[in-house]
Amino acid sequence: MKRLWPIIVLTMVGCALNGTINPPSPKDIVTLQDASVSLAVDVSKGGAITYLNILDGPQFSGDVIDHGDATGRELQVSFRDGPQKDCWPCNNQACASGYNPTQEGSACQVKSGGVLLQNSATNVTVDSMPLNWDQKQSAKIALRSSVTLQSPGVVRLDWQATNNETFVVGSSSWGELPVAYLRPDFVTGTLSNGQTSATSLIGFRDDHGWIALSRADGWTVALYATGDHLSSIGIGTGGAKPTSYLQLWQWLELRPAEVGAATAWLVVGRTLEQTRTRLETIR
Repeated sequence: MKRLWPIIVLTMVGCALNGTINPPSPKDIVTLQDASVSLAVDVSKGGAITYLNILDGPQFSGDVIDHGDATGRELQVSFRDGPQKDCWPCNNQACASGYNPTQEGSACQVKSGGVLLQNSATNVTVDSMPLNWDQKQSAKIALRSSVTLQSPGVVRLDWQATNNETFVVGSSSWGELPVAYLRPDFVTGTLSNGQTSATSLIGFRDDHGWIALSRADGWTVALYATGDHLSSIGIGTGGAKPTSYLQLWQWLELRPAEVGAATAWLVVGRTLEQTRTRLETIR
Protein backbone atom coordinates (compact mmCIF):
# COMPACT_ATOMS: atom_id res chain seq x y z
CA MET A 1 0.00 0.00 0.00
CA LYS A 2 1.34 3.39 -0.92
CA ARG A 3 2.11 5.64 2.02
CA LEU A 4 2.28 9.41 1.55
CA TRP A 5 4.44 11.63 3.66
CA PRO A 6 2.68 13.51 6.41
CA ILE A 7 2.58 17.25 6.06
CA ILE A 8 5.34 19.17 7.87
CA VAL A 9 5.77 22.97 8.24
CA LEU A 10 8.32 25.76 7.91
CA THR A 11 7.51 29.26 9.26
CA MET A 12 9.85 32.08 10.16
CA VAL A 13 8.93 35.01 12.33
CA GLY A 14 10.26 38.55 12.70
CA CYS A 15 9.74 42.24 11.97
CA ALA A 16 11.28 44.66 9.51
CA LEU A 17 15.04 45.07 9.70
CA ASN A 18 16.81 48.41 9.41
CA GLY A 19 19.21 47.46 6.63
CA THR A 20 19.93 44.21 4.84
CA ILE A 21 21.38 41.03 6.31
CA ASN A 22 22.58 38.69 3.59
CA PRO A 23 24.71 35.55 4.00
CA PRO A 24 27.77 35.00 1.81
CA SER A 25 26.80 33.90 -1.70
CA PRO A 26 29.19 31.36 -3.24
CA LYS A 27 28.24 30.01 -6.66
CA ASP A 28 26.02 27.21 -5.33
CA ILE A 29 24.28 29.33 -2.66
CA VAL A 30 20.88 30.88 -3.43
CA THR A 31 19.47 33.37 -0.91
CA LEU A 32 15.93 34.38 -0.05
CA GLN A 33 15.06 37.31 2.20
CA ASP A 34 12.06 39.34 3.32
CA ALA A 35 11.43 41.59 6.31
CA SER A 36 11.28 38.63 8.68
CA VAL A 37 13.92 36.13 7.63
CA SER A 38 17.09 35.67 5.63
CA LEU A 39 17.98 32.15 4.51
CA ALA A 40 20.26 30.35 2.09
CA VAL A 41 19.70 27.19 0.07
CA ASP A 42 22.77 25.24 -1.08
CA VAL A 43 22.25 23.70 -4.53
CA SER A 44 25.37 21.56 -4.14
CA LYS A 45 23.79 20.03 -1.02
CA GLY A 46 20.56 19.03 -2.75
CA GLY A 47 18.67 22.20 -1.86
CA ALA A 48 19.13 21.93 1.92
CA ILE A 49 18.83 25.09 4.03
CA THR A 50 22.33 25.96 5.24
CA TYR A 51 21.81 29.47 6.65
CA LEU A 52 18.96 30.90 8.72
CA ASN A 53 18.87 34.38 10.26
CA ILE A 54 15.72 35.47 12.11
CA LEU A 55 15.10 39.21 11.70
CA ASP A 56 13.26 41.35 14.27
CA GLY A 57 13.33 45.13 13.92
CA PRO A 58 16.86 46.44 14.59
CA GLN A 59 17.81 43.05 16.05
CA PHE A 60 18.63 39.77 14.38
CA SER A 61 19.55 36.32 15.65
CA GLY A 62 22.61 35.68 13.52
CA ASP A 63 22.94 32.37 11.71
CA VAL A 64 21.25 29.78 13.95
CA ILE A 65 22.20 26.73 11.84
CA ASP A 66 24.96 24.47 13.16
CA HIS A 67 27.73 23.74 10.65
CA GLY A 68 29.40 20.52 11.74
CA ASP A 69 32.35 18.85 10.09
CA ALA A 70 30.14 16.46 8.09
CA THR A 71 27.54 17.09 5.41
CA GLY A 72 23.99 16.22 6.38
CA ARG A 73 24.12 18.28 9.57
CA GLU A 74 22.19 21.46 8.74
CA LEU A 75 18.46 21.57 7.82
CA GLN A 76 17.56 18.71 5.49
CA VAL A 77 15.77 15.39 5.04
CA SER A 78 17.09 11.84 4.97
CA PHE A 79 15.59 8.45 4.23
CA ARG A 80 16.00 5.13 6.03
CA ASP A 81 15.68 1.41 5.45
CA GLY A 82 16.03 -0.84 2.43
CA PRO A 83 18.66 -3.60 2.05
CA GLN A 84 21.90 -3.32 4.02
CA LYS A 85 24.81 -2.41 1.74
CA ASP A 86 28.58 -2.32 2.01
CA CYS A 87 29.73 0.76 3.89
CA TRP A 88 32.40 3.27 2.98
CA PRO A 89 33.40 4.74 6.34
CA CYS A 90 35.52 7.88 6.45
CA ASN A 91 37.50 6.63 9.44
CA ASN A 92 38.17 3.13 8.09
CA GLN A 93 36.01 1.60 10.79
CA ALA A 94 33.00 -0.64 10.28
CA CYS A 95 29.64 1.06 9.92
CA ALA A 96 26.20 -0.47 9.93
CA SER A 97 23.63 2.18 9.12
CA GLY A 98 22.84 0.52 5.81
CA TYR A 99 20.60 2.30 3.32
CA ASN A 100 20.37 5.96 4.37
CA PRO A 101 20.11 8.48 1.49
CA THR A 102 20.76 11.98 2.85
CA GLN A 103 19.75 15.18 1.04
CA GLU A 104 23.02 17.02 1.70
CA GLY A 105 25.53 14.24 1.06
CA SER A 106 27.69 11.63 2.78
CA ALA A 107 29.48 11.73 6.14
CA CYS A 108 32.77 11.98 4.23
CA GLN A 109 32.21 15.57 3.05
CA VAL A 110 30.94 14.45 -0.36
CA LYS A 111 27.99 16.59 -1.44
CA SER A 112 24.91 15.18 -3.18
CA GLY A 113 24.93 17.93 -5.79
CA GLY A 114 21.84 19.33 -7.43
CA VAL A 115 20.27 21.13 -10.38
CA LEU A 116 18.67 24.54 -9.86
CA LEU A 117 15.25 24.43 -11.52
CA GLN A 118 13.81 27.72 -10.34
CA ASN A 119 15.11 30.81 -8.59
CA SER A 120 12.74 33.72 -8.17
CA ALA A 121 12.45 36.42 -5.53
CA THR A 122 10.31 34.08 -3.43
CA ASN A 123 11.21 30.51 -4.45
CA VAL A 124 14.15 28.13 -4.89
CA THR A 125 13.54 24.66 -6.38
CA VAL A 126 16.31 22.05 -6.68
CA ASP A 127 16.43 18.51 -8.10
CA SER A 128 18.95 16.05 -6.67
CA MET A 129 19.81 12.40 -6.00
CA PRO A 130 20.75 12.05 -2.31
CA LEU A 131 23.98 10.27 -1.42
CA ASN A 132 24.02 7.36 0.98
CA TRP A 133 25.32 8.64 4.31
CA ASP A 134 28.26 6.23 4.60
CA GLN A 135 28.61 4.84 1.09
CA LYS A 136 30.19 5.83 -2.22
CA GLN A 137 27.16 5.84 -4.48
CA SER A 138 24.05 7.94 -4.89
CA ALA A 139 20.78 6.31 -4.03
CA LYS A 140 18.26 5.86 -6.83
CA ILE A 141 15.87 8.32 -5.30
CA ALA A 142 14.97 11.46 -7.21
CA LEU A 143 14.32 14.32 -4.77
CA ARG A 144 12.77 17.67 -5.59
CA SER A 145 13.08 20.28 -2.84
CA SER A 146 11.25 23.60 -2.98
CA VAL A 147 11.64 26.51 -0.53
CA THR A 148 9.14 29.37 -0.84
CA LEU A 149 8.69 32.69 0.96
CA GLN A 150 4.93 32.28 1.30
CA SER A 151 4.20 35.53 3.14
CA PRO A 152 6.07 37.76 5.59
CA GLY A 153 7.34 35.44 8.30
CA VAL A 154 6.21 32.24 6.61
CA VAL A 155 8.46 29.94 4.55
CA ARG A 156 7.04 26.85 2.91
CA LEU A 157 9.15 23.75 2.30
CA ASP A 158 7.95 21.09 -0.16
CA TRP A 159 9.53 17.75 -1.03
CA GLN A 160 8.74 15.22 -3.73
CA ALA A 161 10.55 11.88 -3.81
CA THR A 162 10.46 9.21 -6.52
CA ASN A 163 11.72 5.73 -5.68
CA ASN A 164 13.76 4.43 -8.64
CA GLU A 165 15.24 1.56 -6.64
CA THR A 166 14.22 -2.04 -7.29
CA PHE A 167 13.16 -2.48 -3.64
CA VAL A 168 10.76 -0.84 -1.21
CA VAL A 169 12.21 2.13 0.66
CA GLY A 170 11.02 2.78 4.20
CA SER A 171 9.29 -0.54 4.82
CA SER A 172 10.53 -0.87 8.41
CA SER A 173 11.99 2.44 9.50
CA TRP A 174 11.14 6.08 10.08
CA GLY A 175 12.91 8.82 8.15
CA GLU A 176 14.28 12.18 9.29
CA LEU A 177 11.73 14.41 7.63
CA PRO A 178 13.15 16.88 8.47
CA VAL A 179 16.00 17.45 10.93
CA ALA A 180 17.28 20.92 11.89
CA TYR A 181 20.74 21.09 13.46
CA LEU A 182 21.05 24.30 15.48
CA ARG A 183 23.84 25.98 17.39
CA PRO A 184 24.48 24.43 20.84
CA ASP A 185 23.30 27.60 22.63
CA PHE A 186 19.72 26.50 21.95
CA VAL A 187 19.36 24.92 25.38
CA THR A 188 15.63 24.74 26.25
CA GLY A 189 13.29 22.28 24.54
CA THR A 190 9.51 22.67 24.47
CA LEU A 191 6.73 20.31 23.38
CA SER A 192 3.32 21.34 22.11
CA ASN A 193 1.77 20.14 25.40
CA GLY A 194 3.77 22.81 27.23
CA GLN A 195 6.41 20.49 28.70
CA THR A 196 9.88 22.03 28.80
CA SER A 197 13.25 20.39 29.32
CA ALA A 198 16.93 21.33 29.55
CA THR A 199 17.99 17.82 28.56
CA SER A 200 17.52 15.85 25.34
CA LEU A 201 14.15 14.23 24.66
CA ILE A 202 14.68 11.30 22.32
CA GLY A 203 12.04 9.44 20.33
CA PHE A 204 8.85 10.61 22.01
CA ARG A 205 5.44 10.40 20.35
CA ASP A 206 3.74 13.70 19.65
CA ASP A 207 0.94 13.28 17.11
CA HIS A 208 -0.17 16.52 15.45
CA GLY A 209 2.31 18.36 17.67
CA TRP A 210 5.26 20.70 17.41
CA ILE A 211 8.67 20.79 19.04
CA ALA A 212 10.84 23.83 19.72
CA LEU A 213 14.27 24.90 20.94
CA SER A 214 15.01 28.29 22.51
CA ARG A 215 18.13 30.28 23.36
CA ALA A 216 18.60 32.14 26.62
CA ASP A 217 17.99 35.44 24.79
CA GLY A 218 14.58 34.22 23.61
CA TRP A 219 15.13 33.32 19.95
CA THR A 220 13.08 30.18 19.23
CA VAL A 221 12.95 27.65 16.39
CA ALA A 222 10.15 25.09 16.05
CA LEU A 223 9.14 22.26 13.70
CA TYR A 224 5.54 21.19 13.22
CA ALA A 225 4.01 18.12 11.58
CA THR A 226 0.53 16.75 11.18
CA GLY A 227 -0.29 13.06 11.31
CA ASP A 228 1.42 10.32 13.31
CA HIS A 229 5.11 10.91 13.87
CA LEU A 230 7.95 10.57 16.33
CA SER A 231 9.90 13.59 17.51
CA SER A 232 13.32 14.13 19.07
CA ILE A 233 15.03 17.12 20.67
CA GLY A 234 18.79 17.07 21.19
CA ILE A 235 20.42 19.64 23.47
CA GLY A 236 24.17 20.18 23.47
CA THR A 237 24.89 16.71 22.11
CA GLY A 238 27.96 15.55 20.23
CA GLY A 239 30.86 15.67 22.69
CA ALA A 240 33.75 17.80 21.43
CA LYS A 241 31.54 19.43 18.77
CA PRO A 242 28.18 19.80 20.49
CA THR A 243 25.01 20.70 18.63
CA SER A 244 21.30 20.98 19.37
CA TYR A 245 18.68 19.64 17.01
CA LEU A 246 14.98 19.26 16.25
CA GLN A 247 14.03 16.04 14.50
CA LEU A 248 10.71 14.85 13.12
CA TRP A 249 10.62 11.13 12.33
CA GLN A 250 7.99 10.57 9.64
CA TRP A 251 6.87 7.23 8.23
CA LEU A 252 7.36 6.93 4.47
CA GLU A 253 7.05 3.74 2.47
CA LEU A 254 7.65 3.90 -1.27
CA ARG A 255 7.49 0.92 -3.56
CA PRO A 256 9.50 0.94 -6.80
CA ALA A 257 8.39 3.78 -9.10
CA GLU A 258 6.14 5.28 -6.41
CA VAL A 259 6.15 9.00 -5.61
CA GLY A 260 5.69 10.57 -2.18
CA ALA A 261 5.27 14.22 -1.29
CA ALA A 262 5.33 16.40 1.83
CA THR A 263 4.92 20.01 2.91
CA ALA A 264 6.57 21.45 6.03
CA TRP A 265 6.86 24.54 8.18
CA LEU A 266 9.67 25.72 10.41
CA VAL A 267 8.34 28.29 12.88
CA VAL A 268 10.62 30.82 14.53
CA GLY A 269 10.27 33.90 16.69
CA ARG A 270 11.90 36.45 18.96
CA THR A 271 10.42 34.60 21.94
CA LEU A 272 8.77 31.26 22.62
CA GLU A 273 5.41 32.99 23.06
CA GLN A 274 5.69 34.72 19.69
CA THR A 275 6.57 31.40 18.08
CA ARG A 276 3.67 29.66 19.84
CA THR A 277 1.27 32.33 18.53
CA ARG A 278 2.53 31.79 14.99
CA LEU A 279 2.11 28.04 15.41
CA GLU A 280 -1.51 28.45 16.47
CA THR A 281 -2.29 30.42 13.29
CA ILE A 282 -1.16 27.60 11.00
CA ARG A 283 -2.36 24.53 12.91
